[in-house]
Amino acid sequence: MTERTAPRRGAGRVVVALVVSALLLTMSGIVGLTSASAADCTARPITADELTDFSVEATDGSDTLSAWESVRASLMLDLEDGHCAGDSITVSMPEQLGISNFPDGQLTDEDGNVIATTSIEGQEVTITLTDYVETHVDVSVEAWWQLQINADLEPGTTEDLIWTVDGETVTTPVEVGPCPNCDAQHTDPNKWGTPRPDGTIVITMETPLATRDDQIFEFTDTLTNGGQQILCDRGARAYAFSERNQWGDPSNATGTAVDVTDCSATSVTGSITLDEGQQARINVWVSVDDQNAGPWTDSVTFVSGGQTWTETARVTRRSYGGGGNGSTTPTTDEPTTDEPTSDEPTSDEPTSDEPTTDEPTTDEPTSDEPTTDEPTSDEPTTDEPTTDEPTSDEPTTDEPTTDEPTTDEPTTEGAPVPSSTSGSPVPEDGAAPAPGGPGAEAPTPSVVQTDGAGSGSRSLLPFAAAGMLLAAAGALALRPQAARRH
Repeated sequence: MTERTAPRRGAGRVVVALVVSALLLTMSGIVGLTSASAADCTARPITADELTDFSVEATDGSDTLSAWESVRASLMLDLEDGHCAGDSITVSMPEQLGISNFPDGQLTDEDGNVIATTSIEGQEVTITLTDYVETHVDVSVEAWWQLQINADLEPGTTEDLIWTVDGETVTTPVEVGPCPNCDAQHTDPNKWGTPRPDGTIVITMETPLATRDDQIFEFTDTLTNGGQQILCDRGARAYAFSERNQWGDPSNATGTAVDVTDCSATSVTGSITLDEGQQARINVWVSVDDQNAGPWTDSVTFVSGGQTWTETARVTRRSYGGGGNGSTTPTTDEPTTDEPTSDEPTSDEPTSDEPTTDEPTTDEPTSDEPTTDEPTSDEPTTDEPTTDEPTSDEPTTDEPTTDEPTTDEPTTEGAPVPSSTSGSPVPEDGAAPAPGGPGAEAPTPSVVQTDGAGSGSRSLLPFAAAGMLLAAAGALALRPQAARRH
């Protein structure tokens, strides 16, 4: 007669609790190891080696530059990982670039996150990092400014623009174009506007060439769109000249009187007297409602000896900007490789003492009782007996036997279900995903580190290893009890 011993309800629950505890211990050990291995940022200056590109290009796309031409100057940074918020670099810009009039700026990624800020004092540009670099890797940024190149160039030559970073100099050669007949006086008027650091715009009106002594030029300058007002309290200033340098700038300018006869928020009227061969430049100041708006337009009319000249100007806001990008630092939400510790095997089974078949065979004899699939004729399979114990040799629960009542020992209620992989408590793909956030360090195939994790990692390793061994032991306890024969 065969006596079948069903698993006890209480013992099954204890074993299940043991396995769950082992799993939690293993996972907490792994999470602790991962957190302990996350390195903090290291505050340090941005180095010259990380400043990978300097460039100055003509905005019209030409291959050569000339004085007072509009150019775009840019800096490119490819940052090393591990920078902190507040790390910065200061670059002295080439003296030929009029950078001092620009306000502070921000460099953002495509989602509007601020990677760095820019500030300018004199010819020095400082780029300062934000906490963006503490949550991203492979960060790069570019800062650029659209400005004028000044007259400190020689026409028709190759000039070296010199940038200075941390005491080191970097040279950018540029081709300077010719400026034919620029040193001759002009016969017609001219007009332009220049934004200033204080937020105002200086409007410059250049008179026609005087063809006789004591020639009077009357002028009226009118603002032709909104958002700007003439600052009448500043009046108007002028200087006369009769010679120009190689770039067309006055070379013998002297201050001269200008008579303002009428001024309002939208127009100014006056006159100036010149001698033969002279021209004059007259400046008035304009305030704007929004420095980031524009463009601002105006028109000037000169009248002298019955002749009239008209010139217009269109002033655009100072153009500057930049941007960048970076990759989000991988966090501990991403599973690691097959096993997160280097001290444990990386196979599906955490210990080398247990076989990987469906039924361990070390504690049960193999002569009378098969160990792997369980015979199907007289003994139930490893999936546990069904509701009524349908075996061929034993009566079912519908007809209990006289010697062995079945009501005191339930068959399947509370019986733990064995694992299909020998009860291994570790997920198949490795450690359970550990919580993390944008500031977490990237996980590595082994979270046990000897160079950055410190003592915290070494102290947590025994917990993870002990948890895995405890889980394996629990799995063995979950194995279905073999039937005993009498």
